[in-house]
Amino acid sequence: MRPYRFAFERARYSDAYLLGCVSEAAVQKAALELLTIHRIPALAVDAGGARLRGAVGRALRRGGISNARQFLGRTQGACSAGLSDILGTLPGGRALYVEVKAPEWLTTSPKTGRLIQKAEPGKPTDDQLAFLDTMAEAGALVGIIWSTDDLNEILKGKY
Repeated sequence: MRPYRFAFERARYSDAYLLGCVSEAAVQKAALELLTIHRIPALAVDAGGARLRGAVGRALRRGGISNARQFLGRTQGACSAGLSDILGTLPGGRALYVEVKAPEWLTTSPKTGRLIQKAEPGKPTDDQLAFLDTMAEAGALVGIIWSTDDLNEILKGKY
């Protein structure tokens, strides 16, 4: 059994939050701000190298190579497979690893007026789960978040 919640649980989030269609980047930014408030030094990691691959791809296209994506899209990225999105250090030196996902997105059906799913919530990959499991076994505080409320729960009573 994992010592952290690893699946999105719809009932934990308000309709208003899910109607906001919050991106993974927005969750990550808010999480880093929350960690700053808690005075926990942390940083965001572009583990997959997406920004770098994007810049290289644009440069290649400007240089006349139109199929740059086929070369860049298959890379593992710059870091270890599954490395978490946020790395931090808790008071006392305990490591913190947080995987960030976008929550489910809802919208209102124009026909019925009911809430319907616009996009599925982000799900951790097998590599991400394996990384978190390894870090948890080594004594780190780990978790997956879809909101800052999730991060607060991870931190609550843990440091």
